[in-house]
Amino acid sequence: MKKIVLLGCNDKTRAIVPILCKDASIASEICIASRDKSKCDEIRLKYQGSPVRISTARVDLNNESGTRMMLSIAQPDMLVNLTEASFSPIIMKLCLEIGVPYVDGTLFDIGAGDLLSKQFEFFGDFRKKNLTAVVGCDFNPAGITTLVRSSMEDDFDSIDSADIVEMAPKTVAKKMSIKELVEFTDEGESSLSASYIEDGKRVDLEDSTIKVVCKLPDNEEQTFWGKDNIIVEDFLKELPDVPTVRYYSTAVDNKPDTSILDELSKFGLLSKKPIEIEGVKIAPLDFISKLLENYDSDAPKNSEKSAHKADKYGMGIILSGKKNGEPKTSMIYIKDVAKCNAYAVIAGIRSVANKKWNRAGVFTPCAFKPSIMLESMKRDGFSYEMFDIAPIEVIKEGN
Repeated sequence: MKKIVLLGCNDKTRAIVPILCKDASIASEICIASRDKSKCDEIRLKYQGSPVRISTARVDLNNESGTRMMLSIAQPDMLVNLTEASFSPIIMKLCLEIGVPYVDGTLFDIGAGDLLSKQFEFFGDFRKKNLTAVVGCDFNPAGITTLVRSSMEDDFDSIDSADIVEMAPKTVAKKMSIKELVEFTDEGESSLSASYIEDGKRVDLEDSTIKVVCKLPDNEEQTFWGKDNIIVEDFLKELPDVPTVRYYSTAVDNKPDTSILDELSKFGLLSKKPIEIEGVKIAPLDFISKLLENYDSDAPKNSEKSAHKADKYGMGIILSGKKNGEPKTSMIYIKDVAKCNAYAVIAGIRSVANKKWNRAGVFTPCAFKPSIMLESMKRDGFSYEMFDIAPIEVIKEGN
């Protein structure tokens, strides 16, 4: 692999670039492309002494002709989507046009329905072009399902349930952009809802009325509340052999002040449809979000129900099943979750670049052996512990 174009410049980009710069076997050059080229240049200057050459470019994915021109100059050997999930179909079409593989780190776009189904509509096109597209290569869901699939091969004969418990960092007041406020509103009350799989069927609750009380290493015993999370849907589609799946978090259930959205909506400033101004296309929402970056949304205070005591950020994947005919419950504990998204995306990029994931069509990481992704993540610093624990009790309030 010679040159990889990273589309998008954000926190994920800043986490991925230093890892790419250390491994010239993945690419000899990376190009960071974003609407704000100055942010790309900041990253380039920070790592300009690395063995991997870094270039930058300005790109507006709403401007298809401009994007094509940028790619014709860059001449990439792979496109990696680090932008919003809604751009995935656009970038996948571009991959088909220029004949390069595709990798992204998301399966979920708020308010956009089933993004994975939209991505899989390109399966036949990628197959005809003999190109590989890997979607959803983020720690959640790909890293989690990879760990579970590995345990299904090595540690269990069968798994009856997977309970994912996540210790989120202590909540602090956060300023949100206008776009984040819009996405929060589109999501509705899902932050207060819970969904889980029980006996192979999805169960949706209007409120977080399921919980578990358990202790993760390095933390005090905590209450984890059932939440809605993409991992539940991913298990349902990718790992139907695990009939019961639940996700819990200590994250605070809160609501920012969204009153400004009513005023902006009156003037059409929340539209996601691009308009053309002097030859440049931009969505009003993108413009107003950029203009009012980090709008003071009066982030709410923690609720007593979901406040927690620790600053540690960890995740436990609690698996219950059987081994050699005997009941078994184990916890996979990941201490440094904050870096895991970068490890997972890099694993996808490396595996496609080095042709360890080399199948024509559109796939999730579940289509490949879990050992490939795990070995790549460990190579970059990922680690976890696995140990047997006593079975946990799922508490359903009101029962």
